[in-house]
Amino acid sequence: MGIFLDMKFADSEFQLIDEVINNDVAWLKYLTAIYDVPGTFKLEKVDGKWLVSARHPRVEVPF
Repeated sequence: MGIFLDMKFADSEFQLIDEVINNDVAWLKYLTAIYDVPGTFKLEKVDGKWLVSARHPRVEVPF
């Protein structure tokens, strides 16, 4: 059984709105059916793999 199968919002309808890739850092702006406002992921490439990175509140995003 998957981790999200029993959750109320298992079908979040993830939609990618925008993306910016600059060398080893990528920013993704997305929408889900759960929230009314867009969210932002920061990804960093480490050893050839894209990993989600913590985004501190004072870090400016490129959108």
